[in-house]
Amino acid sequence: MAYTPRKRRFKLNYKIVVPLLVLLIFIAYFLVNFINKSNEEQQVLFTVCDFSSEKTKTTLEKEYKDVTEVKDYLFYGESLGIYQDPYKGENSDGFNAKTIKLKSVCGDEEYSFLMDSAADRKILLGNLEPGFYEMYIVEDLKERRLYMSDEVDISTTTVTRNGKNKKVQLLADTKLLNDYDVTTNYAYAYLSVSETKLKEDEYDVVIDPAANDSGITGGYGSTAGSSGNGLTEATESYIAAELLKTKLEEKGLKVLILRGEDEVISTYGEDGRIAKAYEVNAKYYFRLGFSSDETSPSLNGFNIFHSSHSTGMLASQIGYDLPKNTGKNLVGDTIHMRSGDSTQGVISSGVNAGDIDGREVYDSDLYIRESGGKATQAGMYSENSQEGTASFSKDNLYGINTLNIYFCYFSNSDNATYWKNSKETIVDSVANSIAVYLDLDTE
Repeated sequence: MAYTPRKRRFKLNYKIVVPLLVLLIFIAYFLVNFINKSNEEQQVLFTVCDFSSEKTKTTLEKEYKDVTEVKDYLFYGESLGIYQDPYKGENSDGFNAKTIKLKSVCGDEEYSFLMDSAADRKILLGNLEPGFYEMYIVEDLKERRLYMSDEVDISTTTVTRNGKNKKVQLLADTKLLNDYDVTTNYAYAYLSVSETKLKEDEYDVVIDPAANDSGITGGYGSTAGSSGNGLTEATESYIAAELLKTKLEEKGLKVLILRGEDEVISTYGEDGRIAKAYEVNAKYYFRLGFSSDETSPSLNGFNIFHSSHSTGMLASQIGYDLPKNTGKNLVGDTIHMRSGDSTQGVISSGVNAGDIDGREVYDSDLYIRESGGKATQAGMYSENSQEGTASFSKDNLYGINTLNIYFCYFSNSDNATYWKNSKETIVDSVANSIAVYLDLDTE
């Protein structure tokens, strides 16, 4: 009979196993917590400038005794308006004629802006250096820290200068330092400025060639537009738009023409020209057109309309330069000028009472009014406005600084001849004026 070895039975020694299991559990717990802690340390905490997280915390957690509340804000072109009172289109506010200061926490940069009543002369964003800025108002020779009653995180981009754009972000939040478990007493206002690039579908400037309008625009719209001496507005405005686009692109701007050469498109509506201007986040809108009055063939010269809510400084730059650069063959028309208009041919669009609410805050020029967003009370003037633009323009915080430029009278033979022979000179003057106003370095 063969020998069969006896099978061994393993007996667990609980005095060894139990402590071993406890040790393994402890090691596993330690490793998991170590990994989690490492991951937490690798998370990007909110920081400003090139500061460490600790320096960011100690810099921004300060509290202020002297404070003033900002109750409204909006953009118009490259200007940021902040208001002590809710904005309703009146050119009056508690901050008017007071100085807003931006103080960089990153370095020594400091900017001061005297708050004009006009929407285009508030905090000018174009030449701000990258940084993170505290915002103050100077009242009775005392600097008071600005704060918002609600959380704010809104941004815009500046136009292209030297191939670069800047993102300007208005921030206010009591929990801005939430990463550090810090809550401030007030939602202090900050302006963050950083370099960026425009998105593919964004543009600095839009150009709207007049005429070829398929929609109802308060009597302004027509297909061919003005005509005279063999010229039609629909054709010549598009030629002017292409010339201006080329010249502004040579200066570094990104430009979109709002209609095709033979395209017939409405001004109003969600597929219209004004809607397209909002969609591409344009900062400036130039409508190019021509005048005609067969009953008064002696009328001549250019007319440049700007918003009654603006200073008209951009329009004035163009109007001042045109006579010089055209040898006074093209001068400003005076027939539409109002008291207070100082540059010949440069006209405030005037203020009308609204058809619906009766408030006298509305620009009479619909192109200027409906493209200006909240700054110009867009989408509120009339039923046409409400139906045509309110869905995208009413209370829009991103108003576009718009000019309506009529180069000359086709009904005047001298004007018509000069336009035919010198249109490049005329448009070149306009482009150069825009470059000067926008402080573009074109060298």
